Amino acid sequence: MNPPSATLQVSLISSLDHTAASHVAALLSGRAPGASHDASIRDVVADTRESGEFALDLADHLCALADQGTRGHTVVALGPTADPVEIGLIVDRIFDGRGADEHMIRLRDLVTVVSVSDVRHLLFCDHAGADDPIHDYDVAERLALQLEFASVIVMTGGDAHPESWRDEAEALIARLNPRALILPIGSVARLATTRRHGVDAIVLGRSLGWMLELARTAEPPTRQHGVNTVVFRDPRPFHPARLAEVVDHCLEPAEVGTILRSRGLIRLASRPQRVGSWASAGRVLNIDPTSMLSWDPESPLGQEIVFFGHELRYDKLFAALSACLLSDDELIAGPMEWANYPDRFPVWPVDDRH
Repeated sequence: MNPPSATLQVSLISSLDHTAASHVAALLSGRAPGASHDASIRDVVADTRESGEFALDLADHLCALADQGTRGHTVVALGPTADPVEIGLIVDRIFDGRGADEHMIRLRDLVTVVSVSDVRHLLFCDHAGADDPIHDYDVAERLALQLEFASVIVMTGGDAHPESWRDEAEALIARLNPRALILPIGSVARLATTRRHGVDAIVLGRSLGWMLELARTAEPPTRQHGVNTVVFRDPRPFHPARLAEVVDHCLEPAEVGTILRSRGLIRLASRPQRVGSWASAGRVLNIDPTSMLSWDPESPLGQEIVFFGHELRYDKLFAALSACLLSDDELIAGPMEWANYPDRFPVWPVDDRH
């Protein structure tokens, strides 16, 4: 075992399955599941949709523990609906803001516990046919975010599936989060005794797999177990009606390969003032507004979307999305004409500050 640290270290555990998160929290704490708590270990459970408010309360609680002399490792098991990105960024910022005369607190790890079954069902859409509805519309997106925003990913239930399924699930996770340590659940107890350097949540948030793909200057890595990546870029805006048709009919596995996850930034001609966010997980696609205005210096010029999938067909996918872009004549017509284009995507809330 490592000697006790003068710093209070904190690990946040995320999972769609709270029982699995609690189990891994116990193992990571260095104690058997169900055993009594050590003085330096506390499990704090968050099961709330108000993640920002919870993060502030959690940070206050942990700072109070540090001020009372608690050291070592505290494990926080988050509820299935908690947002690990928001919570991680807030608590890390508060920890960094503590004064030099205050006891140090730092994030040791952001851990995601995921079952092979959930990856296959929600992202690969195995056993998820037309008559198998996803009852929680956001659950696939929550899973993808948990996988992307983690320093350690613990995989469970691998023995219940064919080896090829496990390999494909792990290959996808490695693309979504190439910097994470991926472990089977049997290795968690060993991780508890391993010295860790800690996590900078801001750096982690800037190092998501899709961001790294957009920043890549060399050719993308070859496909592993059929999982590959396609990056689509173009400076022209999308025609909203043509994009809707392509989303509805042209992105099916038989046409372009199986899209498992996609993230990026887009421009809709009918909404020229603001940059949009493109995010899909499994069968669910969300196109939402970002805080970036079109004229912001850091805003992308046009489309920047990363697709992670199984046997993706670059030419087919590129052709389908290119068909949605404005033609030369449409581009010349300008925003006043674009405003008349049919647009059946959900209305974006108006930000009165701009």
